[in-house]
Amino acid sequence: DGSTIDISDSGDKTWIDYQITVTPEDSTNQVGDTHTFIIRLQKDVGNGWVPAIGESVSYGWAGVASTVSPSSPQLTNGTGEVEVLVTSNTAGSGTLTANFQKETDESMIDKTDSADKTWIDYQITVTPEDSTNQVGDDHVFTILLEKDTGSGWQAANGEDVSFTWAGVGSIVSPTSPQTTDAFGKVYVTVDSNAAGSGTLTANFMKDTDDSTIDETASGDKTWIKYQITVTPPEATNQVGDSHIFTIKLQKDTGEGWTDADNESVSFALTGVGSILAPASPAITNASGEIYVLANSNDPGTGTLTATFQKETDGSTIDISDSGEKTWLGGMIFGYKFNDLNNNGIWDQDQGEMGLPNWTINLTPAGQITGDIVWTTTTDATGYYEFDETIVGLGDYAVYEIMQDTWGNTTPMSQNVTVSTDNMEQRIDFGNRLQGVITGTVWNDLNSNGILDPGEPRLSGWTVTLFGEDGVTVLATTLSGPNGEFMFDNLAPGTYYVSETLYSIDWDNTTPLKNKVVLVWSGEQGQFVAYTEFGNIQAFLPFRPPTSPGEPFLPYTGGHAGINIAANNAHNESSPADGWRNLLAGLLLLGFGAAAMWLGNRRFKSVEIDD
Repeated sequence: DGSTIDISDSGDKTWIDYQITVTPEDSTNQVGDTHTFIIRLQKDVGNGWVPAIGESVSYGWAGVASTVSPSSPQLTNGTGEVEVLVTSNTAGSGTLTANFQKETDESMIDKTDSADKTWIDYQITVTPEDSTNQVGDDHVFTILLEKDTGSGWQAANGEDVSFTWAGVGSIVSPTSPQTTDAFGKVYVTVDSNAAGSGTLTANFMKDTDDSTIDETASGDKTWIKYQITVTPPEATNQVGDSHIFTIKLQKDTGEGWTDADNESVSFALTGVGSILAPASPAITNASGEIYVLANSNDPGTGTLTATFQKETDGSTIDISDSGEKTWLGGMIFGYKFNDLNNNGIWDQDQGEMGLPNWTINLTPAGQITGDIVWTTTTDATGYYEFDETIVGLGDYAVYEIMQDTWGNTTPMSQNVTVSTDNMEQRIDFGNRLQGVITGTVWNDLNSNGILDPGEPRLSGWTVTLFGEDGVTVLATTLSGPNGEFMFDNLAPGTYYVSETLYSIDWDNTTPLKNKVVLVWSGEQGQFVAYTEFGNIQAFLPFRPPTSPGEPFLPYTGGHAGINIAANNAHNESSPADGWRNLLAGLLLLGFGAAAMWLGNRRFKSVEIDD
């Protein structure tokens, strides 16, 4: 009534807005690296967005197995945030979803956000991890880069890989870094001219959202050097004596030469000789050695070649060495001499000299004569020699090649045995110039015992050679077309030569047996002698009948210059010079016939029976 009631009341209304975010929205980490999600809650009550402090936020993980901390829900901190740590040891992806719910007077605030996380895994390898090469041989390392994003390992192509080398040797190519090829690979070639080891280290680095991927791998390479020796490199033995070769194998892996034990070495002997033990291949002993026993019964040189081969990762080690063994044999030697006294002994004190320029041959015993294996010639003193490079253990035949007008006083071929007890053998050969006896058998028409011009020769007559005793028959021959005969290859000395009358109607005008002495002929270069035999056909006035009733037939020939005269009881002829007469005789024939002749003959008589 006296005033105005003026009352009022009011009510406030606040409209609030919330927003929730999860950062980073999409990121990648290396497997095993913890990732931090930031859940940020903000509100706006009209003055702009400000952190929503002390609010409860829930969150959950879906995807690859992971560890999430802290547990959900969590209250936002003074900056309106909740930090969520997620770790995965498995490559793949997952999603963190954050949710904020709050009751208002008339509604429910419900805000959600999410973020994805991918865990990626890389691996790098260097192959081979550990390998051995021969010094000087290139080696190729392969660097392989792979990644796993949840679907398994795949080649990581187009990625940069760096690499370094430490130790002996060096990188030949390429330079670092290199980009992986379509297969995720980089090939690196290294080499070393020295023994030892080196390491190739490959590295891959890549930044992720929360960390740096840093993968490293390495491969070791050992350059090894082998050497093989055969000792002694050269040696000499007597044939039949065994020899030991020592094969030694050594290796150097960077710390100097050491014995290579338990390695297989092959070996072979070429040339003369043979391996007695062991069989090839053989294994080196603790000292890296193999002892090879060899022998030869023949002179000459044998070569033992030892070979070591071994496969390495990048190549094949192939080395060899050899040693030579010369087996020296015995000696077969002797002299060729002029055996003047024909006794088969070299009597130097009697002036017998050696014979130069004579061929001496040597063959294994039992080989076909004439199949020469070795040959030599006597020197100025008559000396010859087959030395130790030719003569081994065994049986041999030594023989001389005869020269014209010479003969042997010792066997032309002589056998000899060379043994370990008697390595040197002496064989002498005695020779003497040979003589020749020639002569002529002729028809001595004038019976003067002299081969006159025009007197015909007599062929087909038997001529016999006797020894110095005149009794021992040495040879027999027939006179040739011109009455000639010859006995050759005779030792100097005294001989007898005799003819045999061709038939009963022939008579000799020279002695039937002649003594001849071989004498030296400088012109002919040998010992020679010559003798002759003269003959004439005996005179028969009548040819006696050969059957009853057949008359006496006169011979058509006869000897001129013989006069016939009566002389008392029987007739005699008056011989010409050089002839003597025979008594006339009466030939009584059984069939009643008779004939008388006067006979004359040179140098010998024939008595006629009454």
